[in-house]
Amino acid sequence: QALEYLYNNLNVDEVTPRSALESDNTGLTNLFINKKIAIYSNGSYDLSVIREGAPDISIGTATYPGIGEGIGITIVNGFNLYIPENSNNKDAAWKLVEFVGRPENSGRLTTTLPARKSAFELERYSDPLLGPFIEQMDSGKAGPTYTNWSQMQAEIYSQIQQVLLNNKDISTALNDMCTAVDALLVAD
Repeated sequence: QALEYLYNNLNVDEVTPRSALESDNTGLTNLFINKKIAIYSNGSYDLSVIREGAPDISIGTATYPGIGEGIGITIVNGFNLYIPENSNNKDAAWKLVEFVGRPENSGRLTTTLPARKSAFELERYSDPLLGPFIEQMDSGKAGPTYTNWSQMQAEIYSQIQQVLLNNKDISTALNDMCTAVDALLVAD
């Protein structure tokens, strides 16, 4: 259903320009700022870029739609602090971990969303445009940890692109995708 929706947006309804397939996140943000696309998917970190690039633009944010009712699933990632087992400064390192982990610091020291929900109480997260991003966190899942995940992801994107460019039908692309990913899972 999702792939058919994307295909129709691009090839049937033509609400997405073909140039969107050639753009990375920065390129999509620029297309949005220049009013060449009406909607795109990115993170809360883009809000300041959009406001700076197009201060007069009227924008809104929303959660990812789910299939049926409710919010869709998103992959959440983050940054970590590690204390090496052989560290000579474990106590000092642990103090840093504790410092960064406090809600007020967790919220203040990031340019995205904090790891701690309690940090959302900070004033900087009261912007209504951040609300959907914060709400989306409740349906966030950790990214896959397969050794071959980057290869799987490349295969998935490649097959999606083949459909969107009219080089393959959806059924063939999904079958090819499953075959390739299954082989990578077996090899993992």
